[in-house]
Amino acid sequence: MTSHWVLGHALEERLPSLRMRGTPDAVDEARARRRLERWRKQEPLTRDSLWAERLRASGLTEAELHTLLGEPAEALHARMGAPPPWQRVIEQAYASEISPPFSWPEPTPPGAALLGLVEPLVHAAHARLVSALDTCLRDTPEAPFEPEHTARMLLAPLPRMLMPLLGRTLAVELRIAQLEGRLQGDTPEARFQDFAQHLRRRDVALDILARYPVLARQAVEYVTAWEATGVELMQRLARDATALWHRFHGGVPPACWWRPKAVCQTRTEVDAPSSCSASPRDCGSCTSRARSRRRPLSSNSSPG
Repeated sequence: MTSHWVLGHALEERLPSLRMRGTPDAVDEARARRRLERWRKQEPLTRDSLWAERLRASGLTEAELHTLLGEPAEALHARMGAPPPWQRVIEQAYASEISPPFSWPEPTPPGAALLGLVEPLVHAAHARLVSALDTCLRDTPEAPFEPEHTARMLLAPLPRMLMPLLGRTLAVELRIAQLEGRLQGDTPEARFQDFAQHLRRRDVALDILARYPVLARQAVEYVTAWEATGVELMQRLARDATALWHRFHGGVPPACWWRPKAVCQTRTEVDAPSSCSASPRDCGSCTSRARSRRRPLSSNSSPG
């Protein structure tokens, strides 16, 4: 399996070690010609000028591309050395024999059951995100967010990022499973759900990802980028929170609008914005305090 993960390397990443070690002995010339012909038949690469421009953009000669397209996975693995970083991420994430269903925020896109293939990656990244937000909150107690609640909100766009990546490949795999009679169920819907359940099995998921190593790498990179973006966004918000309150809210933090619904545990008026964990509509005391701080009493107001 290790030799197949390495096929996720881009051509530009394979080139330096090829030039350093020279052309490998085991090059499948017929395979290289077939694959090169498929490249040339794709528009606009049928035009010689654009083909030459494409090669220059990758820093390749046609002879080097021919070698790379015909090189066996085992030879590539031998000269690339260390396992690719996405391989380690996948091996760590897919430790359980069967991955439990992941709770996605609603609404999810059509076919979201297919996300089971990559949910172990998402589960691990989500846990790391919550941990990073916890650390951020300890370092900046005035940060306007609650880690678990915020991490879940940040999940919302991820299914729509991942479904276009997975959709076509898993449609092919679904059709193969159907033709081979591997699906249980009396209706198309039942057979689809059976296929989606199979994706949660470690052996099935790793087999598919190993056969589509570019997809595997992209899935890891999508999820990793989502995690890093979420951490950076909330760290910047925490850092800028005080300036934002001064600029847009008269120097007063809004009344706990970022907290999930809970019982208000306000101790003092000064502590209200940071200690209350209720939303404004649930916590009348915090809302009224915020209003009183924002609007000074008029001359005809009574103390009561």
